[in-house]
Amino acid sequence: MKKMSLLAISFLLVVIQGLYAQEEIQPVTKTFAIKDAYIVQKPGQVLSLGTVVIKNGLIESVGTNVSIPFNAKVLKADSMYVYAGFIDGLSHVGIPIPETKSNQGGRRNMREKDAANPTYEKAGIQPHLAIRDLLNPKDKSITDMRKLGFTAAHVVPRGNMLPGGGSLILLNGKKADDFVFQDELSMFAQLKGAGGVYPATTIAVMSKFRELYRQAEQSKDHITAYKRNPAGMARPGQDRVLQAFHPVINKSQKVFFAAPNVKDIHRVFTLQKELNFPLVLADVKQGWHLADKIKSTRTPVLLSLSLPKDKSKKGDKKKAGEKKEGDEKKEVAKKKEQGKEKKKKVSKEMTAFQKRQKESLKQHNAQAATFQDKGINFGFTSINAKTSEVKANLRKMIEHGLKEETAIAALTTIPAQQLGVSKTMGTIEKGKLANLVISDKPYFEEKSNVRFVLVEGNVFEYEVKKKKPKSGDSDKPAKVAGTWNYSIDIGGTASGGTLKIENNGGNISGVITNDQANGPADIEDVELDGNELTFAVPMDDAGSTKVTITVTIEEDEMEGTVDIPGMGSADLEGTRIPE
Repeated sequence: MKKMSLLAISFLLVVIQGLYAQEEIQPVTKTFAIKDAYIVQKPGQVLSLGTVVIKNGLIESVGTNVSIPFNAKVLKADSMYVYAGFIDGLSHVGIPIPETKSNQGGRRNMREKDAANPTYEKAGIQPHLAIRDLLNPKDKSITDMRKLGFTAAHVVPRGNMLPGGGSLILLNGKKADDFVFQDELSMFAQLKGAGGVYPATTIAVMSKFRELYRQAEQSKDHITAYKRNPAGMARPGQDRVLQAFHPVINKSQKVFFAAPNVKDIHRVFTLQKELNFPLVLADVKQGWHLADKIKSTRTPVLLSLSLPKDKSKKGDKKKAGEKKEGDEKKEVAKKKEQGKEKKKKVSKEMTAFQKRQKESLKQHNAQAATFQDKGINFGFTSINAKTSEVKANLRKMIEHGLKEETAIAALTTIPAQQLGVSKTMGTIEKGKLANLVISDKPYFEEKSNVRFVLVEGNVFEYEVKKKKPKSGDSDKPAKVAGTWNYSIDIGGTASGGTLKIENNGGNISGVITNDQANGPADIEDVELDGNELTFAVPMDDAGSTKVTITVTIEEDEMEGTVDIPGMGSADLEGTRIPE
């Protein structure tokens, strides 16, 4: 069966049809007051039952004895918790996923003609691209990140080696220009090859980066000399790629270099040592191995908000489901075989492998705590992280030793310092932007809910969605087989279809259709954990990008979310169709 971007198409069509219901409170006044709240002015500094007054997008006053203006609208935030708006240190929020091209014949022709010397565009080298030309103000990832409490983000384009420059945006506006707070803030780089053309490998990317940097130095020197005295000199060339390096060479712009694993960090450090450019290590996932080096070099760092999943527990539960639904005769045979297996010793190799897996998972979860304990300041980046998992991953880091005070700093003051905007955001002080997040409980508590988010004084209110009470034992595999009607709801607009699931002795498969897409699509990567079912639907023929759907099944009803990488999530509900 041909794989289709079924739910992606549906999702995007709903967006086009105007699914974004206005959540912003349309004010009759630009003056607001938040009273009798616990105000976290900065990490470690909490004001009990204080008041914040906001006027014309700025914080007018904050304290315990603050006079509220007569024309101020008072937000109902009694005994809630107020934090400075969170800042995403590096993000793709608001940047749509580019369409993938599947013309293999065209690729082969391209390789034959210009694979060794492709255009900058084909090579993934476009550092001159500006965010304001790429940002989609209606991209749902903006809404989803704002619901988590993020009010600003350092946004960079998608792509390969040098996809474009970064800009700091505020998560509110009607057109792209409204969002941009500071343009041309950074250069974004990755050790990511173009695929099929030069530079295709990591080593080739490093070589190309060196080449471009040296050429840019020569270009800059030529331009400087020409401006000083052009007599007898050839006019400098106008190469936008090389000119994009000039602020980096001048040390007025930093290179935010993605380096997820240990090898990448080593390679980026090698380039930085050779070329001496101002560096921020970004999207770091295995940084604990080189924490001492990062500290000694005083390199700013952004840790990933993505964490690996513990699949060992799911595996055990899945096996339990397979056992229950297996053939009775086969079950007897299995028990006899299991009795024999119990007498055998588990191989040392397997034991060692499982131990390494557990240790690696623990190290990933404790990475932030490791940096904290070594005295290394860090921010967070949402690049390659699922929006629906960000808050849970933060809690997981705290469970593994990260202090809440440090987590708040990584979301507010540290990224503000790294991005050079500490004078305008990152803390709750008079004169700063009214970028705030208000939670009904301490933010990192599992049952806390974001109730208000303010972006430059614009108020967004969020209702707490009531969850249906669960019945039965969640560890007991749910009955998933059957045909289901489902509906995806985003901003009050619905799109739906059917989901047919088969369970053959624990081997779960299925087909999904949608009213707004042509034809069905197979579901993939199916996992059943108690009554939680997770599966994916490819967005392209190659299956490189997938829609992830997670639902909780209670008898004949399902409820959950649809998550499209880099675009956000939507609510999903479904009911089983009687046989």
